[in-house]
Amino acid sequence: MSERYADWQEYEGTVRMVCNQFWKKYHYFIISYEDLLQTCHYLLLMALRTYKEGKMDKDKYIYHYVTLKLKAMLFNGEYAPNHNNHPFTCAKERKQATVYLMEDEALDLYDSSILHC
Repeated sequence: MSERYADWQEYEGTVRMVCNQFWKKYHYFIISYEDLLQTCHYLLLMALRTYKEGKMDKDKYIYHYVTLKLKAMLFNGEYAPNHNNHPFTCAKERKQATVYLMEDEALDLYDSSILHC
């Protein structure tokens, strides 16, 4: 294992803390706690990979990296970074409500909104 990843176990507490926070707030968006934990561990390794010495405290960087990437995955529909064409996510598929209108109805709604302005 690369020296860069050698100390990943030091950040287990940070990863668990982020997982617990996200599970408490957003569990209805997440498939399972185990998937969330696996995703957080993957994001931890990506944070260790992209960290540059001297720019920021390593603990803060890891916390913010994992938190921001998880939010992007849950709410923006992004996949995990550097997934090598095998995307994964811990987010449930969200169904979007769609309203279908006939072409005449859409035009009537559009015309009536112009007249009321």
